[in-house]
Amino acid sequence: FMALLVLGVSEILFNPDATYSILGALKQFAYFFCYVMGLSLVEAENTKDPSDIAILQKRFYWISIMVAVGLLIHYALNWVNNYNVYEGRDTIDFWTDVPMAATGQAAIACIPLSIAIACIFMPTNRWIKLASWATVAVVLGYNLILAGRTAFLITGILLLIAFAHYFLKIKNGRFRLILLLLLVIAIVAILYATDTFGIRTMIEDSQFYARFFSDRSNQRLDEDQRLGRKWEYLLNMWQYPFGGKHLLGQFGYAHDIYFDTYDEAGIFGFLAVVAFMANSVGHFLKCVKDPSLPFAFRQMVLCIYVAIYIIFFLEPVLQGMPWLFTSFCVIDGCISRMLTLHRPTPKRQMRCTA
Repeated sequence: FMALLVLGVSEILFNPDATYSILGALKQFAYFFCYVMGLSLVEAENTKDPSDIAILQKRFYWISIMVAVGLLIHYALNWVNNYNVYEGRDTIDFWTDVPMAATGQAAIACIPLSIAIACIFMPTNRWIKLASWATVAVVLGYNLILAGRTAFLITGILLLIAFAHYFLKIKNGRFRLILLLLLVIAIVAILYATDTFGIRTMIEDSQFYARFFSDRSNQRLDEDQRLGRKWEYLLNMWQYPFGGKHLLGQFGYAHDIYFDTYDEAGIFGFLAVVAFMANSVGHFLKCVKDPSLPFAFRQMVLCIYVAIYIIFFLEPVLQGMPWLFTSFCVIDGCISRMLTLHRPTPKRQMRCTA
């Protein structure tokens, strides 16, 4: 967590928008405090075996679900607040009552969407699976108004990797799973073709369809300036090693957590973010590859981290959606502590008890 301390100091020193007050300083260290909070939330003080993965897993589930439910409620209230918006992508945020960029609103659903898709391919009861499908429907439904690609991209990728992870885990019933998947695809195609429940009408009347597919569309689905901006940042970043938002004024946001943080907080902030994210990748790989951890836990970690990594590569996180990085700090802190407490079962012992 030293990287988050360095990030906070860099923001105070080099970010031209930093406020030099006690509250302003505390705000810059919110990521560090949230990570520390995550480290302490999964402590198992009341058990004789603090490495009991069942207890640690249960606490992680509750923490992640509480974060996800809060974000989903915010997202749904924004939809209610903007249900009749058909022009412009900067819709009104429910809590602040000020315009929020479409990308920022869509990112609110990142963690709820990842947990919902993980639950679809986990051994849970039918009510949880129903709630998970409803969550996916809410996220994609409001995204038709926001007219963004990121939510659809994340949904497709997460469905693919969660299905593949589950498919590799099960030994029996793979053929039945494939048939079920084909049946779901066929049902969705029929519902769209027949305009059942007005699904096709809703999609074709949406801002998303108008932006990319209608006769009046002004952008192709594969057109994006983000890669060009990242390249411009890469070519010019060494002119401003101490941040100051100079590149933002010239090229706009680079749309990823790394370059945008470099432009705001300089080389030290950039290296701090890189170090923190590299450490999180280590946590991610340890969880997913550890066969002694329950499959459901590994599935949830897989979906949450992949969704977060995609968003962090596509959006100016610290500038436009700091609450998402804050939430991730809590979650990664929990995972870090769990990996410290949990001792993997040796392979020889696993074979003997199989």
